[in-house]
Amino acid sequence: MEALSEEVTRKSVKGYVKWTLILVAILTLCVLAYMGITSDANVITPMVTSIIYSLVVSGLYIYIWKLVARYSPDSLMQLYLGGTGLRLITAMFVLLVYCYLVKDKSLRITFALVFCFYYIVMLVFDTLYFVKFERVNRFVK
Repeated sequence: MEALSEEVTRKSVKGYVKWTLILVAILTLCVLAYMGITSDANVITPMVTSIIYSLVVSGLYIYIWKLVARYSPDSLMQLYLGGTGLRLITAMFVLLVYCYLVKDKSLRITFALVFCFYYIVMLVFDTLYFVKFERVNRFVK
């Protein structure tokens, strides 16, 4: 496969960033709505941690994707697999660190639920976004 054009790459990165920000905002509104309904202020730390994690990991992922798409598009499939695996490992690390630092079991459970909510939704988004990207760019030349 030949290198992707600068326009296709730029457009894809711009769309990914836009939809990542929209999705993180929607997830945050969902958590805030839950907090408003239940008056559970214990979701603030997990929410902020999840927002930061999602934005940092997605930012790094799309930056690396842009480089691979530009210089080695044949390696994109390996990037998708490796990126997902690395995301899983870093998410597990964040969960383990929080559980190590916080001794209250109910706070641990709240953190895990909120963090996993963000993680799973962002993982599904990444999968769907790049499946669509591959479908469009593989068949429309």
